[in-house]
Formats: sequence, C-alpha cells, structure tokens
Amino acid sequence: MANDKDPLLGALGICRKAGKLLHGYDRVEEAVMRGKACLVLLACDAS
Repeated sequence: MANDKDPLLGALGICRKAGKLLHGYDRVEEAVMRGKACLVLLACDAS
C-alpha cells in the first residue's frame, strides 16, 4: 500500500524524515521514561 493511500503511513514517513521517529526497545523505553514519547506502536508479533 502506498503512503499516499494510507494517512498513517504518510504521517510516519514525515516523522521519520524529520528525525522524530524512534525504533528499538532501548531508544523507545528511554523516550517513554523521559516523557518524550507521544505515541508508541507495538507490533502484534513483537517478542
């Protein structure tokens, strides 16, 4: 599915390009603990 057809993917792309998208447990955990995370997405198959 192309980003122009899914608003969520488009928004994630903008965040990534702006350097505001984090991935990886440690980086996300730190952002949450500091109160810097606005939204956390977790894959249903995450371990």
